[in-house]
Amino acid sequence: MKRWISILTAVLCIASMAGCSERKPSTEDVEKAIRNGDMTLEDALEKGYVSEEWADRHFPDDSVPAMDKLEANRIGDFTTKTLSGEDFTREDLPQVFFFAFLDLTTDEGMKAQEQMLKAYEEVKEAGAELVLAVTKQDESTKAEAPFPMIVFNDSLKEAVGKNIEMITDKNTGSWCVERAFLSAWYSKIEAQTLTESAASFVEMLEGLENSEQTPPVEDVKPSEEEIPEITDNGPVVPLTDNSSSSQDDDVIPDDPGKPMEVKG
Repeated sequence: MKRWISILTAVLCIASMAGCSERKPSTEDVEKAIRNGDMTLEDALEKGYVSEEWADRHFPDDSVPAMDKLEANRIGDFTTKTLSGEDFTREDLPQVFFFAFLDLTTDEGMKAQEQMLKAYEEVKEAGAELVLAVTKQDESTKAEAPFPMIVFNDSLKEAVGKNIEMITDKNTGSWCVERAFLSAWYSKIEAQTLTESAASFVEMLEGLENSEQTPPVEDVKPSEEEIPEITDNGPVVPLTDNSSSSQDDDVIPDDPGKPMEVKG
């Protein structure tokens, strides 16, 4: 009975905190809910309650290998335009970048864009980039930014695949590595979080590249000269080139069960 009361308390705590726009459940509450079976690790990641690093550290057995995540969340081919009118395709995406999807007709979307502008220089110094897909805009929307601002058109909507559910009617974003969504989706975009996260995803790319460059172990087959002849008494070891006498002169075969005598 006490166990069910504790479970119910944890669920209500998470529900009440998640319902508040400015607060989210603590990692302790989330961990307790996951271990009690009231929430899955995937749900916690998708809602932004915990980070990928936290999940790998606390639930290593449930973590999905990075390469599998890349394949499952790869961004497909697309063609769109920047807000200033230039063509933009999948090939223009950086290797490591934060991909934001913002409605710039809302205060929340405008504030998130300001946070991206504030974080940009430090993110770039860490070796990453920012890309902003504008889901909605109006006459007041400006295309002035040091990072690409692109139109979230039908082609791009199809390219994000199943992740469209995390984007629709939201101001959100996710870190991408090798043109694949790899981090949890952000419920709130803040400059400090972007700058603190950038280096870890750059390191992740380097780790993936190093693993791909590791040369495979090749099978080395011995030459015919290296394969000893096998007889009833065991392998015959050939004499070296500097041997002065033949095998018949130096070695006297004896009983197979006894050591061989060598003439002096």
